[in-house]
Amino acid sequence: MHNTGIIKTRLLSIFILFFYRSENGLFFETNNEYNFNQVLLNAFKEREMWNSKGFQIVKFCQKNYSTESMAETFIKLLNI
Repeated sequence: MHNTGIIKTRLLSIFILFFYRSENGLFFETNNEYNFNQVLLNAFKEREMWNSKGFQIVKFCQKNYSTESMAETFIKLLNI
């Protein structure tokens, strides 16, 4: 398999940490319009499933990536 769009184009650590294939996102092959179209069409066909995951994804982000949760590590370091 070719490198995927999320990996090849940019290494944005917050997105990599958050990404769980088929749970909250999908991979597509870099520079492959056909693959991108197939992944996008499949996501559209499965839109009810993706919509049902929306609340779960939001709660996960709020818990793990809010300003408060991300600052918690630094606060703990200062309290050592």
